Amino acid sequence: VEDNGSVTITPEDIDNGSSGQSCLDGLSLDIDTFTCSDIGTPVQVTLTVTNAEGVIDSCIAIVTIADSLPPVITCPPNQTVISTGPYELPDYFDTGEATAVDNCSGIQNLDQDPAPGTPLQQGTYIITMTAEDENGFEGECEFILVVNDLLGNNDPSLSITTISTYPNPASNLINISNPQLIQISKVSIYDLNGRLALNEN
Repeated sequence: VEDNGSVTITPEDIDNGSSGQSCLDGLSLDIDTFTCSDIGTPVQVTLTVTNAEGVIDSCIAIVTIADSLPPVITCPPNQTVISTGPYELPDYFDTGEATAVDNCSGIQNLDQDPAPGTPLQQGTYIITMTAEDENGFEGECEFILVVNDLLGNNDPSLSITTISTYPNPASNLINISNPQLIQISKVSIYDLNGRLALNEN
């Protein structure tokens, strides 16, 4: 069965080399279109052969319709979220940001990896969405989620004393460590004599 939930066959799909003493003038089927309701049930199809003299003959073929297409899943676009702590992963199917449709059978199982409710620390994650139809075929899509754990400056747990520079003293290279991810708008560095050595936004 195709994407639109139906399939059409031709006499040539059934014919296995019909012949006659005169030229063949036509092949026809009594049933040539099938829908999702025909899946799994053998259907008797009559092939009729007509020659140029108007003589006809027929035979019966058994046609079984199968659905071999997996569900089609639409993932959310790649996204970046801001969280003041671990980000609780939502259920993207539940929110409607991810959808799954199938051409025939209903959707049997929806799955998300990592699972909804998983707390995610700062970092980049691949979120995998899967859907399985009633015939056992599975569709999948992925998107990228970036979690930025940027804490506000008014957070009482933040301390500017956690920001450090190394090595100290230094001559050419200075590293700045900011483990609490305090938002910094400008950096000014002075030398041992109190002279401004660097001023960077």
